[in-house]
Amino acid sequence: MKALLIGGTGPTGRFLIQGLLERGYEVAMLNRGGRDDSHIPAEVERIKADPHFRESLAPALNGRQFDLVIAAYGRIKIISDVVAPLTRQLITIGGMALFRGFAEPKSVFPTGCTVPLSETTPLLRSAVDHAFGFKMLEAERHVMSHHGKDCNVSHFRYPLIYGQGQVAPIRFWWFIQRCLDERRRVALPDGGLTLISRGYAGNMAHAVLLGVDKPEQAAGKIYNCADQRQFTLAQLGQVLFDAMKKEIEIVSLPDSVASHARILQVFNDEDYHRMFDIFPLQHDLGYRDPVDPIEGLRQTVRWFLENPPADDIVAKVRAQYPVEDALIALQDEVIEKMAKLYHKEPEYVHEYAHPKKMGEARDHRGR
Repeated sequence: MKALLIGGTGPTGRFLIQGLLERGYEVAMLNRGGRDDSHIPAEVERIKADPHFRESLAPALNGRQFDLVIAAYGRIKIISDVVAPLTRQLITIGGMALFRGFAEPKSVFPTGCTVPLSETTPLLRSAVDHAFGFKMLEAERHVMSHHGKDCNVSHFRYPLIYGQGQVAPIRFWWFIQRCLDERRRVALPDGGLTLISRGYAGNMAHAVLLGVDKPEQAAGKIYNCADQRQFTLAQLGQVLFDAMKKEIEIVSLPDSVASHARILQVFNDEDYHRMFDIFPLQHDLGYRDPVDPIEGLRQTVRWFLENPPADDIVAKVRAQYPVEDALIALQDEVIEKMAKLYHKEPEYVHEYAHPKKMGEARDHRGR
C-alpha cells in the first residue's frame, strides 16, 4: 500500500507518518523542502514541490498512484484537483474559520458564534461575512465535490494545535515566558473563562488516522476535531505553570482593556468562545483522546523549553508587561474600593418545598 502525505513537518506530521508506517504503508512526503524533521524516518520518500500551485504539484506527481493521500498542507482546492484521479482515498485537513460568527462575532445575534460549533452550525454565506473564512469554506466544498466521482473523500477540521514542532508558538509562550520571568500574577480578560478548542498534535493525527482505518464510515463526511477534554484560558495557564513547578494567580480584567492578551484569541480580537462539538468524530470513528491533554500540555512545555522561540517572540511577549502591570495595579485599587461597599451575600435556598412532617400544607420556610 502506498500513501502520500502532503505536508509532514508540522506538529501532526510526525504522528501521521508514524501511524501510516505502523499500518504497513509505503510513505512519501511532499512539501516545499524548507525544513525536515529528525523524527521522520529516512525510509520516507521526500518529494519536493509546492502544494500551493498546480504548476509545481502536478509535474511532481505525474505518473504516480497512491492508495491514500492525506493533504495536511497547501491549497487543498488545488491539491484535490491534482490528486483525486491518483488515489482511492483522499483525506484533507482544514480549519475552523468557516462558521458564521467565528471570525466576526458581532455579525450574528446574539453576539458570538454558536457554542459548541457542530457540523450543522450555519456556515458563512459569502465573502462579505469573512473573506478568509469563506475561501476556506469554498475550498472545503470543492474538495468534497470529488467524493464518489474520482475517489472517496473525507475532510477533518483542525482546532488550534499544540505539541512539539510548533510553528506559531506565541499563544503558549505568552504564559511560559511569564513563568520564566517569575510573573506569578497574570491578567486575563474576563477571568480567563474563554473556551477555545485545542488539540494535542498526536491526538489530532489519531483522529485523521481513524479515517484511514474506517474509510467506509468516513467517506463523504466532514469532521470537527479537538481533544475531548478542553480548558479555559485560566485552566490552560494553570496547567502550563504547573508543568514548570509554579503556581499562577489569575487577575480578571474587562476584555475591553485587555490589549496585552489579544494574542490569546484566535484572531487577536475580542473575548469569545470558539468551541467544537466533536460528537460525530466520537460516534462514527470511535475517537477518544489517546494522550491526556494535561500530559500533552506538559510535553509541549518541555519541548518549548528545549526549543525556545526566536528572540522577536520573546520581545513581543515582554513588550506587553508594562501595560499589564499598570492594569493589575488599577484593578487592585478598584477591587479594594469595591470590597469596602456593603455586601450582603444571598443565602442559597432550594426552591422546592421540603416538609418535615407528612400532611403539612407548607414547610418550615413557608413553601
